Amino acid sequence: MRTLTVEREVTIPKGTSQTAPLREEVPVGRGLVVQTKVTFPPGPAGYVGVRLRMGGVQVIPQRLTEWLVGDDITFTYSAPVNLFGSDGKVTVEAYNEDETYDHTVILTFELLHAEKTPEELLVEVVSGNLDLKLSDLKALLEQTLGALVELKGVIQQGFEEQLKRYFEQQREEFLRRLRELPWEELAKI
Repeated sequence: MRTLTVEREVTIPKGTSQTAPLREEVPVGRGLVVQTKVTFPPGPAGYVGVRLRMGGVQVIPQRLTEWLVGDDITFTYSAPVNLFGSDGKVTVEAYNEDETYDHTVILTFELLHAEKTPEELLVEVVSGNLDLKLSDLKALLEQTLGALVELKGVIQQGFEEQLKRYFEQQREEFLRRLRELPWEELAKI
């Protein structure tokens, strides 16, 4: 497996409302997304919001009703997302309530990326474009199996870390809300 960095820019036209956002399919590639960065260059002043959907599910930000909004800031997410079994595209939804300027956000994806997927190798074999001996095929299958075992470990570790972070955030939010309650309310609990 190799690590691949993919950077894409999405320009959101001025006057794009939050109720009718821009929806754009962005090619990322097939692989395991291990980190995603959303960069707002200087200028949007809070008029621009972005969210990402992968496989039909909103993944950034995680809450369905939220948008990332920023100005001269980069948001980094380390939640793993499997794009091996997909078309390798991410759907970007964005709005720009600035009536004067278009604005651009920069998306950076870090992927663990297979050199070639089994499907791509099969197409090459069937189409006769790959001169492959049985011993080469055996070595290739062993390499693929090793990569899958490695990928399984990365996915398990990533989800475990993501769940730990999520529950810690929920705990902190609960404690914050608890500290904000007046004494009268606490007495009722």
